[in-house]
Amino acid sequence: MKEHFIGIDISKKTLDICIYNAVHNLPENYLCIANNLTGFKQFSKWLKSKKVDFSSVVVCMEHTGIYNLDISLFLEELSIDYVAVSGLVIRRSLGFARGKTDMLDAYRISRYCYLLRDEHVYTRQKSKNLLRIRELISERRNYIKRSVQIKGYLTEYKNKKDESSLSRYKTELDLISSFVKDIEKEILSLVSADSCLQSSYTLLTSIVGVSLVNAVNIILYTNNFTSFNNARSYACYCGVAPFGRQSGTSIHSAPRVSKQCNHLLKAELSQAALSASRFDAEIRLYYQRKIAAGKHHGSVMNAIKFKLICRMFAVIKRGSPFVKLGGFAS
Repeated sequence: MKEHFIGIDISKKTLDICIYNAVHNLPENYLCIANNLTGFKQFSKWLKSKKVDFSSVVVCMEHTGIYNLDISLFLEELSIDYVAVSGLVIRRSLGFARGKTDMLDAYRISRYCYLLRDEHVYTRQKSKNLLRIRELISERRNYIKRSVQIKGYLTEYKNKKDESSLSRYKTELDLISSFVKDIEKEILSLVSADSCLQSSYTLLTSIVGVSLVNAVNIILYTNNFTSFNNARSYACYCGVAPFGRQSGTSIHSAPRVSKQCNHLLKAELSQAALSASRFDAEIRLYYQRKIAAGKHHGSVMNAIKFKLICRMFAVIKRGSPFVKLGGFAS
């Protein structure tokens, strides 16, 4: 039985902590600690001083990437249940909110934790291998961005810049390419070191259009298919699932995808959909049929993204590689 609902406002150096109390008696239920191991130990001592049973606690915090990683791991060591929530979700749940301090933010998060106590799905941190893979994917993405910039420079200024400048750009591009290859090798070695990750990766890459980046992305963001129950939920997260707008008799808009999504995943899925529309006979025929029927290219590509997501969830659920039913289509 959960009895204590704690909100943590996270920043780079400090954590502001508040235990929810309807009386709004903040000073007695508020603590500010350093965002490090010393502060975490102070937090656990503070809970013990209040005779709080760890099994009766739910902690809620904003999802802030690297800044909430250490406290999340510490909570798991203490077997304290916690939820990491998008800051946007918490802000939109506040209604009219006046004033802003770290103490007040911590209270508001604790109140959110209390009000939605029956709906929480507790968060669990990824394995060490997945955390390292996440870092490598981020590093790879930065190198790819830089390589795109350099290729743009080489294309635009090949006849205008000095040869020495172009030579340095080409050298940097070659160096980035070697870094990307090294990163991909390290990712594959980490995947192969974990039998569960290796099994999922092998199944996912059996799908035409899904290669290293998209396979690793879906493993990362679903925590190896434990954070999302079905393909539609993940499609919604990626911004692929369309939503309609209807009100009374005057508003009836066509379903559209939402901009509130993970744009990085959506962009990577676009590359997978493009590849599948070229090299998968079944999807190629689907694309041609829809275009001939007058559908917009973007709408058809979005449908292909959803098909790929459904295929990815299907092969994992079934536990067998993708079967190319349209392999003999022409």
